Amino acid sequence: NRFLRVVKEGSIDELDTSIKDMVDFSQNSDSTLFTGLYRENISSGMSVLRTLARKAAEDAGVSVITIDIITQRAVQKIDSEMRQSEIIRITKEMIRELTEEVRKENILLKGISPSISRCINHIRLHYAENITLSDLCSISSMSKASLTRRFQKETGTTVFTYIRNARCHHAVALLEEGVLTIKEIAGYVGYPDYNYFSKVFRSYAGVSPVEYRKEHLNRNGR
Repeated sequence: NRFLRVVKEGSIDELDTSIKDMVDFSQNSDSTLFTGLYRENISSGMSVLRTLARKAAEDAGVSVITIDIITQRAVQKIDSEMRQSEIIRITKEMIRELTEEVRKENILLKGISPSISRCINHIRLHYAENITLSDLCSISSMSKASLTRRFQKETGTTVFTYIRNARCHHAVALLEEGVLTIKEIAGYVGYPDYNYFSKVFRSYAGVSPVEYRKEHLNRNGR
């Protein structure tokens, strides 16, 4: 329960201690599911931790797509790893990323009204689709003028800039993964026109998608 609370609250500072305490408790317990899995197979034990962390982050309001990107990246690393110490390290790294996303979510939504929160959640879940101002007006039960004014006042940015940022945020993660082509990424995040995607991404990151991926590879020695 403490571990779930820590993830749900985005409490990065408590994370390592909560994981250690849970593992220590389970190892000294006689009949918990986690104990049996942990003792018999470290991979299964870590799988339980990943599942718990994923559910906690989802309950806290983190986008399912963001959660998928983080967890899938971790699972890909684990699938090619035999060392128990590395499986544990990768799992903890994944849980820390999820907890950090919750922390950012809490900061972002602090002081945000329920109407605007509904718009934000809709954008995060459907960023790759064609989101119109009319859609958000229906969700928030506000007029276009009121929604535009209030959204900017509460978030510090316009509706369409927020949508752009949400799309480009996911594009960054996909560019760093290096699995999809840039054209595929453009379509995946809601920009079927590759040239337009490059222009929008540059306005967000200061460099083109091609340049961003190259810089990321160079930074990581790949």
